[in-house]
Amino acid sequence: MIKRRPLLKCLSPEPPARPHFDLLILVERMVWERVNHQRHSRFTRSWKSFCRAWRGEDPVWPTEEAFEFQHQRLLGAARRYGLAPNPIAGTKPADLVQAAVQEILAMQRFTSDDVAAVLPPVYEFLP
Repeated sequence: MIKRRPLLKCLSPEPPARPHFDLLILVERMVWERVNHQRHSRFTRSWKSFCRAWRGEDPVWPTEEAFEFQHQRLLGAARRYGLAPNPIAGTKPADLVQAAVQEILAMQRFTSDDVAAVLPPVYEFLP
């Protein structure tokens, strides 16, 4: 399990002092949150860009049409405005993790040693 969750390595043979261990748990949580933010923000930016363009063409959404017709309109607009079906398709998972780590280090609250002590392998974040 240590390979999947490096924080566990800190528990043997002698656990760290409680405040330091609590700090490492916080860093581990932040790493997972920031990786998820990196991934999710790419979807959000893509969708927002698409919506802004589409709202200019069709400001009323959803419409009162049957779902099937609304869905067809949405698919047509997605094609016209180039909404990517997967905005992270060309992004390497390691790049998302690295961007997340940089965000955490930029806070200047945690050290690179703190992050390294809890950073799981990339495949744990994005298999």
